Amino acid sequence: MVNKIQVQVVIWTSAAAALLAAVWIASPQWLLNAATSTLRQQPPPHCRCFPGDACWPSPAEWAAFNSTLGGRLIATVPLASPCHDDDFGGASSYDADRCAAIQSAWANPELHDGTAHSAMRYLFGNASCDPFAPREAPCALDAYVPYAVNASDASHYAATLAFARRHDIRLVIRNTGHDYNGKSTGAGALALWTRNLKDRVVFDYPPDRPGSGSGLDFEGGAGTEDGAAYVYTGKTMKVGAGVQAGEAQAAANALGYVVVEGDCPTVGYAGGYTQGGGTSPLASKFGLAADQVLEWEVVTADGELLTATPSQNSDLYWALTGGGGGTYGVVLSMTVKMHKNMPTAGAVLLFASDDYDAFWSVAKAFLTNLPAVLDAGATAIWVVLPGQFRMSQCYFPDGTAQELERLYQPTLEALKQSGIHYGKHLHRTAGWRS
Repeated sequence: MVNKIQVQVVIWTSAAAALLAAVWIASPQWLLNAATSTLRQQPPPHCRCFPGDACWPSPAEWAAFNSTLGGRLIATVPLASPCHDDDFGGASSYDADRCAAIQSAWANPELHDGTAHSAMRYLFGNASCDPFAPREAPCALDAYVPYAVNASDASHYAATLAFARRHDIRLVIRNTGHDYNGKSTGAGALALWTRNLKDRVVFDYPPDRPGSGSGLDFEGGAGTEDGAAYVYTGKTMKVGAGVQAGEAQAAANALGYVVVEGDCPTVGYAGGYTQGGGTSPLASKFGLAADQVLEWEVVTADGELLTATPSQNSDLYWALTGGGGGTYGVVLSMTVKMHKNMPTAGAVLLFASDDYDAFWSVAKAFLTNLPAVLDAGATAIWVVLPGQFRMSQCYFPDGTAQELERLYQPTLEALKQSGIHYGKHLHRTAGWRS
């Protein structure tokens, strides 16, 4: 059950605040009565239809929906069901060998991101079907979506949105299951699974400029023209909603280019990552992932397929470009800038100390110097723990190892003055992550 709590926000001036205080002191009962009256006017909470409710679609309705989709509806069988005796599909699920394989890989993201229901942060499954529980322990759907649609085109999007709206069912939009808050699955929800929309098409932008249109096609698709006045001209990649960041990068690298993507290659590229802004090791040089988007193909809540650019459906374009995944529509594809590949310098820096003051003096030097590192076009991935500092990765596109070392000279000098032992490593590769 989802409660919608209505919150009214009022910005008070100092005079208004003083007046309110005077009213409260003079007549607290008046204010209490007003607040009570306001609460009584609030609409009752709305609950989505849930399995077991009278409104839940019948087996015949689910079957009809599946027929509309051409057989693309998936009834969830929990990933860990081979570790239990529960009957899924009318037969015992238990399989000792499969269970052992699932147990050994349970902490690996790749095990979960290929399913239509299991969250990569498996704690969001709430032990609904725990591979480490005794064989006779229950294995249930509980926190998992009971159904998912394996979407391959806009018509599947539209049909899924219409079915969820008609039956008042919670909708989950899912690619790989990376969502930090577990929103890529959910009890009683219908998942729109974009995983298999794997088109990657490279072409010159805009598509109608001389010499363009030949399009290097990675598993289907083609660029589209929206008649807009383009600012960017150059190589671009159109990716389907199921393409993962590493897949997009591999396609770009094969042609001598890079795309701006995150540090984890299994993250869905066109989903919540880019729609939420998209931090990247390349961000200091090229900007965020959202800054690279030239076009979105999106299906709105009413089932309409639209192209959104800065000059066509521009409000939708800007809402999608950093406003959060699954908020303003369901993305079918996005078109992003590509950049020439370049040599890249890298660094690792580690240090630890039990001397509190010495440790934090060096950490302060690192943080004080960090803006200069970012302004130069480098990006660092680091973590501070009690008495421990780890910069596991630092990237400097188009830079040399010597230039990168100079960028960190204030931190290295602070380390020398503190007497703290440290480890560092500098290197340079011929291309981005090559």
